[in-house]
Amino acid sequence: MSDGFAALFQEASEQRKLRLLAELSYELTMHGRAAYAAGADEFADPLRMRLANEANHRIQSYLRAYLADRSDRIPDKAFALVLLESLERLGIAESRLVETLDGLSGG
Repeated sequence: MSDGFAALFQEASEQRKLRLLAELSYELTMHGRAAYAAGADEFADPLRMRLANEANHRIQSYLRAYLADRSDRIPDKAFALVLLESLERLGIAESRLVETLDGLSGG
C-alpha cells in the first residue's frame, strides 16, 4: 500500500474531502445491501456487512470530529491510511480512490 491516496487526501480542499467521504459512505451502503440474503432476515455474507459497516463507521467518526473542528481528531493522512486499509478489504482499490478524488471539483 502506498501513501498516494493518503497524501492526496491530506492536501485536498475541505469541499473535496467532504464530497469524497459522502460518495464513499453511499457506496458502502451498497456493499452492505449486497450482503443481504434475498427474502430473509439474515445476511448471506456477514463478513462483507461487517467490513462495510466498520468502514462507514470510520468515515462517520472522522466527519463528526472534522466538522466539530476537534483538535484531538485523527490527522487527515493517518485517517486516509486507515480508511484505505478498510476499503481494500472490500475490494475498493487505492487507484479507484485516487481517480475519484482527482475527479472531484471543489476548491
